[in-house]
Amino acid sequence: MKKVFTHIFHLLFSIGAFSLLFFVLGLSAILSLIIGLFLFFILSGFTGNNVQEELPMHKGNTTSGIDSLLQAGFEKLSSLEHKSVQIDKEEIRLKIGRIYRLGQKILDTVRDNPSDYRAARQFFNYYLDATNSILDKYVTLQNNRDHLSIAEDSFQKTENLLDTIEVAYQKQLEKLFEDDVMDLDTELKVLAKTIKSEGF
Repeated sequence: MKKVFTHIFHLLFSIGAFSLLFFVLGLSAILSLIIGLFLFFILSGFTGNNVQEELPMHKGNTTSGIDSLLQAGFEKLSSLEHKSVQIDKEEIRLKIGRIYRLGQKILDTVRDNPSDYRAARQFFNYYLDATNSILDKYVTLQNNRDHLSIAEDSFQKTENLLDTIEVAYQKQLEKLFEDDVMDLDTELKVLAKTIKSEGF
């Protein structure tokens, strides 16, 4: 029941954001809708409880639950690549290509180290879905561009939002390697101390 109320709250908040952007700030309906949906995905990602996240680890350091999440992740990433082909502007295709490659590295890292899933759960919970949703809207706008005189501003803001998504993917990837970097720093300090104690 608590989960239902949480989703209702997220929905109402997103509708409120849409109303503020559209009726008060005067943004286009399409852009206001995109931002509202993006906020809904963000809220759901930050406060949603993923049952699969708590699955126990089996031998071989993997779980069927994480395998399923990875399969779904690769499918969503493939969908991004498919949408990229439909976009006319080369600059935007290049942005999506960079986002795709970052996503590929994140998924490959979790596949090789299933224990990293916890650090990447926001990527699985909402980054991929939000990115696909935004690109769906972008392709729809593009395909109807000749009939939508108000779409240009929405295009520009959506394209700028892709820069934010790329940064988010990059930060997510870096987060997966934080422990490795810390372990390496510790090993280097121990090595330096050992060498110094040996009189070198």
